[in-house]
Amino acid sequence: MRIDFSKLEVETRIDQFDQLDLREDVGNIVFATATTIAEDELARRIYKSEGPVELTEREYEQLMQSLRTNQVAFRLVSAIERQVKQPLTSD
Repeated sequence: MRIDFSKLEVETRIDQFDQLDLREDVGNIVFATATTIAEDELARRIYKSEGPVELTEREYEQLMQSLRTNQVAFRLVSAIERQVKQPLTSD
């Protein structure tokens, strides 16, 4: 699956969505909680990405676990889940 962390549609107000670049934020969250080399590498790939990041199912699960463990805002988690369900059409 592919996720473009520079183009996440985040609900910034009730029923208002804005496209945000959250590569650094998400990368730093994953990096701060990395307990394996694989998680560290994932954090760096997200942080340094120039476009969509290709994730395996395992990497996606690690990412979501990291975000939920750190009590990241539900709206950010939802934005990632929405992009997985409805990928961007123009990369």
